[in-house]
Amino acid sequence: MLNGNICERTDIAIVGAGPAGLVAATCAARTGVKVSVFEEHGIIGLPTHCAGLVSIRGFKKLGFYPPSNVVLNKVRGAIFFSPSGHSFVVEGKKDQAYVLDRILYDQFLALKAEKAGAKIELACKVNDVFVNRNKVFIELVKGKREKIVTTKVLIDAEGVKSVISSRLGFSKPQSLLPAVQFEMENVEVYRDFVELYFGQKIAPGFFAWIIPTSDSSARVGLAAKSKPLNLLKKFLRSNKQVLNRFRKGKIVRVIGGTVITGGPISRTWDSRVLLVGDVAGQVKPTTGGGIVLGSLCSIIAGRVAGEFVRNDLPVSFLSNYEKTWRKLFGREFRSMKILRTLLNFLSDKTLDKLFLYISRYEFNEDLAKYGDMDFQYKTILRSLSNIKALAVAFLTLLSQLV
Repeated sequence: MLNGNICERTDIAIVGAGPAGLVAATCAARTGVKVSVFEEHGIIGLPTHCAGLVSIRGFKKLGFYPPSNVVLNKVRGAIFFSPSGHSFVVEGKKDQAYVLDRILYDQFLALKAEKAGAKIELACKVNDVFVNRNKVFIELVKGKREKIVTTKVLIDAEGVKSVISSRLGFSKPQSLLPAVQFEMENVEVYRDFVELYFGQKIAPGFFAWIIPTSDSSARVGLAAKSKPLNLLKKFLRSNKQVLNRFRKGKIVRVIGGTVITGGPISRTWDSRVLLVGDVAGQVKPTTGGGIVLGSLCSIIAGRVAGEFVRNDLPVSFLSNYEKTWRKLFGREFRSMKILRTLLNFLSDKTLDKLFLYISRYEFNEDLAKYGDMDFQYKTILRSLSNIKALAVAFLTLLSQLV
C-alpha cells in the first residue's frame, strides 16, 4: 500500500508528456472532465528519442497540422539501398512527410492540451501505483515533496520503459532494438529524399537512415540487435554512398533510444488503466515509427476515458478503447509485423536480388502510387495481388532456400 497523504484528486491522470500522453490529454479534457498530466522530466520534449519523420497523410488523419516553426524540412520520397549498393527510388508527386523539430512539436502538443483544459506537472515522477475497485492511487515525487493523487482513470503513456505497466501486470513490448542517431552539419544530402540502407552488416535486424533537416544537415542513425553506435560509426566511414558526402560532417548531437518492432502487446487495458503509445507497443514494426498510429490510439483512449468519467459508466466501458483501436488498426500492425519478420529472414544476398527485381519490374512506381507510410496493409495486399510482385516474392524466397 502507498504511503503519504492524499492531497489531490483528478478525474483522469496521464503519466508521460510525450505525443501519446499529450494527445490523450487533449481529447480527454475536451470532454469536460478534469485531466492531469505528470511528466518526470523538467522540459517538455526532452530528452528526444525519435527521428521526427511524420507523414503528411498521418497529420490529416490526426486532424491537425504542426505550425511552420515545428517543420524543419519536407520530403517527397525515399531512396532505398541494398547491402551491396543497389537502389531504387520511391517518389511522390508532392511532399509526403515532414521532418519535425521534436522538442517544439511536443511543446506544441502540450500547449494544445493546456488550452483544452489539461493540467501538466513537470519534474514529477511516479513512484508507485495502486488500483482498487473505485479508484487509482498514484504516489508522486516532485523535488523532495511526496504526494498521493487519486484518479478515476489512469492513462499510462510512460514510453518503452514500461515500469508502471509492469507493476500492474501488463506485458512489455517485444523485439526491442537499441538505436542511436547523430545530428550532423556540413554534409551533402538529397534534401527532398530520405535514405534507407539495409543489410545484416549495416544494421542487423533493422536499417540505417539519413533524414535531411536542411540543405547541409541531417539526422543519421540506425537500430540494430546490438552495438548500434559502433555500427553507425562504421557506416559513416565505410559506406560508398555516404563516405564522401559526410566525410567533413560535424556531429552536433548524439541521441540514443529504443526501436520497437514486435507490435502491440496482448492487452492494453485492465480495470481503470489504459496503455497508449510505446508502452502499448503501438509502433510500426516495419519502421519503428509511432507518432501517427500511437496518437490515433491515444485519441480513442482520451475520448473513451472522458466519456466514462463524464457519464459515470461501468468500468467495463473502458474496454471499448481496446476494442476500437484493434478494430481500426489491428490488421495494420499484424501485416507490418509479418513484413518485418520476412525482412529479418532475408539474407544480404537475397536482399540484393530483391532490390534488382523491384527496379527491373518498376515495382517502385506502384509503391509511389499506392504506398502509405502509416497504413501499410493495403499496400501489402495490393502487392500480393500484383503478378510482378508475386514473381518477386517467389524468386526471393526460392533464392533464400537454395
